[in-house]
Amino acid sequence: MKTPLFLLFCLAFTAAIAQTDSSKDDLEVLPPFRSVKEAAVSYNLEKEKAWATKKTKKGELNTEQDKNIDLLIQDYIDNKKFNGYRIQLFAGNSKLDAIKVKSDFISKYENNYPEVIYQVPNFKVRVGNFRDRLEATKMLQTYKADFPYAFIVQDEIELKK
Repeated sequence: MKTPLFLLFCLAFTAAIAQTDSSKDDLEVLPPFRSVKEAAVSYNLEKEKAWATKKTKKGELNTEQDKNIDLLIQDYIDNKKFNGYRIQLFAGNSKLDAIKVKSDFISKYENNYPEVIYQVPNFKVRVGNFRDRLEATKMLQTYKADFPYAFIVQDEIELKK
């Protein structure tokens, strides 16, 4: 009984050794060691080849555009309005008073043109197109001498070229 077990053990052991020997043949052979300079040169050559192949590749890009996008772009070009600041010189329910303030302003300050706005139930006279509050504050100090009730308001402005 001991002999068949021993033979069975020997047979299994030789099969295991045979399998480990065959796995050694599957290992990759490592390339010889290179210096850092050789490795850098090799890397740069591979990199240049990759760029050369990328440059020669050509492709196509097909885009589908909605018809309304052109209308939106044209509307944006026509109505260039942004959030900014203006100076309000007058607010009241009398249109005649608003026009009087506007004409007084035009006679004193010719470079800026005020605008009369009607927001129910008041007429408002506003002047200027300022991108930031600092610019508006500088001009407000100038206008305060003639229009003591003037103040800065946030409004849509048009940027001129």
